[in-house]
Parts: sequence; C-alpha cells; structure tokens
Amino acid sequence: MRFILPLSITLLLLSVTLGLFATPLQSAPTGSIGTSFEGRDIVFYRFGEGERSIVVYGGIHGGYEWNTIWLSHELITYYLENGDSLPGNISLYIIPCLNPDGLARVDGRGDCAGTDFANFDYSFEESKKGRFNARGVDLNRN
Repeated sequence: MRFILPLSITLLLLSVTLGLFATPLQSAPTGSIGTSFEGRDIVFYRFGEGERSIVVYGGIHGGYEWNTIWLSHELITYYLENGDSLPGNISLYIIPCLNPDGLARVDGRGDCAGTDFANFDYSFEESKKGRFNARGVDLNRN
C-alpha cells in the first residue's frame, strides 16, 4: 500500500525539518567572484591552502533549487567545524548561490548567506520564478 501526502503537507514537513537542522553561517574565509546582473555579490567560501582546487556551487536556479543553496551552507558549516578533515593538497571553494537574482525573485532579498529556509516558500508556483536569471534566461535551457 502506498501512502502519498498532499503537496501542502509535504512542503510543511519539509519546512519544519529544514528549520530544525539549519545552522547559521559562522565566520569563514570569503570573497566574491563578481556581481550578478542586478549587482548582488556572488560570494565564495574557501577552505584549505592546497594546490588542487575543487569548486562546489549551488543555486544556479535561485528559486526551485533552493536545496542546493541549503546543502552548500551545510558543507560550509561542516568545514568550519571539521576543517582538518580536508586533505592538505586541496583548496575547496564553495559558492552557495550562482544566481542570487533568481533567489531574490522568490525570497525578496537574494541574500544567499541569509536565506531563512525555515520560512522559505517551497510552493512550485513561487519557486519556479527563480528558474530564470535577471535577464529572463533559463540557465539550464538557453
């Protein structure tokens, strides 16, 4: 027997769960790779001093891929607490959100570091607005 919850209940449960496990970002080495079309900083966090670079990025679509922004923040929190677990030859760059303008279409701010995922509107109708960047381009299809 399959049990399927209504979308509204699923979204509510997801919101509560993320609120329980969300951790605010602490201090981390940061910089900016530039600005978005609308002038928002595209921030990166760096861990390690190795000669081999690994880049992890999230939020290509600022709205309906909010989970990749959240995952990026979880990685940042992990490496803040466990920085010694990174191999010495690695420099890890984490860019939580490549499309802060798309995120702004959904959360009203586009602040990838300060997005409150516990109060985020996970509805498909709202979050699909963030699929496009500020120029109206779907970065997955154009």
